[in-house]
Amino acid sequence: MKNHVGGRFVVLLMACLILGCCCAMAQRKTPAQKAANAKKAKELFESTYQKVYGTEGSRLTYSVNIIGVFKTMGTIYYKNGKERYDEKKLVVWNNGKQYVRLNKPKKRLEIFDSNDPERNSHSSAMTLNPNNYDYELEIEDGEYKIDMDAKKNVDGIKHLMLALDMKTQVPKYLKVRWRIFTIKVQLSNIKFGDISDALFEFPAEKYKGMETIDHRKGKK
Repeated sequence: MKNHVGGRFVVLLMACLILGCCCAMAQRKTPAQKAANAKKAKELFESTYQKVYGTEGSRLTYSVNIIGVFKTMGTIYYKNGKERYDEKKLVVWNNGKQYVRLNKPKKRLEIFDSNDPERNSHSSAMTLNPNNYDYELEIEDGEYKIDMDAKKNVDGIKHLMLALDMKTQVPKYLKVRWRIFTIKVQLSNIKFGDISDALFEFPAEKYKGMETIDHRKGKK
């Protein structure tokens, strides 16, 4: 009886090993398949990138939770080099010429030239050029998952994974590897196009008299 049970166990184990090998072989891609997969992944990412940052503009609500230590959520607007952030403690207006940051708790305004890297201490570290990455596409749970690994000697974001809804191709979330952290950003309330330029203009009259620090050249 023991030999019979032992024999069945050996046969089952061999079957599992063979099946595992077959699955691994089935998943292994040829160079042509890898190239086609990478091309599709990059096309999906670049299409999304253009819709978010392009001339028609976009709106996204985001939520970030870094291992319970840092939490934030808000809404961001982009349009052709312009940006606007609305959070509980922070508002930013960037019309492409000047970058104005409002610290609500401190009731303080800071003004920078839009191209001044000092406006955000993390801006250079979080830069991203789509051509600086190797791409891979996976399909899982009704999502396109676009994996991007930075090429050699590329600064900024080293790895990014963007998840898109397969039917609508609307972003659902992204994961960014930055320094020692992997940051997951949930995305919702997404709108592409019909974004007013007025959103990016700082309403100076509304904040007249507030403490202001002007970092622009010639303003110090």
